Amino acid sequence: MRQRPQVQRPHGQGANPNPRLVSADPQNHRRPTLKHASQLALAALLSGLSLAASAADSHGTGPGQRFYEKTCAKCHEAGIGPVIKGRGFPPATYVIIARNGMNAMPSFRVTDIDDATLEDLANYLSKTEAPKAVEPAKK
Repeated sequence: MRQRPQVQRPHGQGANPNPRLVSADPQNHRRPTLKHASQLALAALLSGLSLAASAADSHGTGPGQRFYEKTCAKCHEAGIGPVIKGRGFPPATYVIIARNGMNAMPSFRVTDIDDATLEDLANYLSKTEAPKAVEPAKK
């Protein structure tokens, strides 16, 4: 079989900068290129990451609990701020204190924690049990 000769295109406007990606068959101009393959790989990677993130959410760790572990626990579980787990406060109390601050605790703006995450955090904290006291080591 005889192959069709590849059409030489002039350099300049409208020329393909990468002649290796020019199809030898002018009828088959929809052949995927390296650019398409990389876009597909990126889309597959991102969809896999979103599935992993949704799987983590389904295991009971909501955005409020993640915010607590990432931000609040730095003070409230390190002895800097008071223990706020298991206090029995209604969720509205946590929201008011977080938005307005109290004593040494700063206020958290909407840009720091959005309303939906704050509401989830308040619900999480109102349902937690008090941490168990650690007994001092006996000598």
